[in-house]
Amino acid sequence: RDEFPDRIRQAYSLLSPCRLCPRRCGADRLRGQTGVCGASLLPKVASCNLHFGEEPPISGTRGSGTVFFSGCNLNCVFCQNFPISQLGVGRTMTCAELARKMIALERRGAHNINFVTPAPHVPQVIESVFLAREGGLTIPIVYNTNGYELPETIALLDGVVDIYLPDLKYTDARAAGEYSGREDYPAVALSAIEAM
Repeated sequence: RDEFPDRIRQAYSLLSPCRLCPRRCGADRLRGQTGVCGASLLPKVASCNLHFGEEPPISGTRGSGTVFFSGCNLNCVFCQNFPISQLGVGRTMTCAELARKMIALERRGAHNINFVTPAPHVPQVIESVFLAREGGLTIPIVYNTNGYELPETIALLDGVVDIYLPDLKYTDARAAGEYSGREDYPAVALSAIEAM
């Protein structure tokens, strides 16, 4: 626990210029610029609620405490959450607000806190989990990702995330380029999954 403040600082340092994900877009998110993913400094959240539609071991009988982040570092033509991932539907909140939402989800019976599309928000995830743990959160943390991640970013989540739930979309670079705009996706995702 003592290392969390240092880990939080280290994670936030990746936002200026932004090199949090494989795009390394260079936006100065600490000064309010928006990255290619649509994310800025504060997390934008579309929904915090109990969700029963995840894999049965994640949803269980009482639901997964799902936090749907706005924005995404991919541009999948088939995205089922397009208004959230590409149009930025959601509201900005502080990490303290997000921590309170997580604690409330546990009180409602959630088996876990399930961060969906967390890659653009790793520093905020780490800070929010730290604050929530300080506030009494005890349930596991699920990192529900598209897999387009950097191993060094995943390393920052050691001791923060309990369960990784990567969605490996492609092993074919041509298909990844055509349908998600990133030909490097297969190599990047497989490396990230190995780190997870």
